[in-house]
Amino acid sequence: MWNFSLLAVKLLQIHGIGHRAVNAILNELKDSKDTVDDKLLMEIISRRSVKRKSEDEIARALIEGERIYTATLERGFKFTTVFDDNYPKKLLRLRYPPVILNYAGDISFCNDLITVTLSGTRHPTAHGYNILPS
Repeated sequence: MWNFSLLAVKLLQIHGIGHRAVNAILNELKDSKDTVDDKLLMEIISRRSVKRKSEDEIARALIEGERIYTATLERGFKFTTVFDDNYPKKLLRLRYPPVILNYAGDISFCNDLITVTLSGTRHPTAHGYNILPS
């Protein structure tokens, strides 16, 4: 099983690639027997991308995604994707559910709520990073 959270965070760092495209890429990889590494991701992105990205641009984005993923985990936050059992069931009813969620605490409570509001950015400012709980 691949680490879909890491792959999603890395892919979302590529300018012009959003949740729907990441969901499609991860679905393509879901049953793959190949090793999923940055080289394979770069090939898939090159095949799928309407706006061509340079290999350097993609490589930098994938490295930045890994840095963000690691820093987020180090701060005590967690990830869940549409492929995980703990992903909120009500969000799966959306036409285009967010492919990944970042959270702190017990996400299972989302299944008991009438509504859920989530907000955030893929490109937080330095101030945003600094106010996160340690």
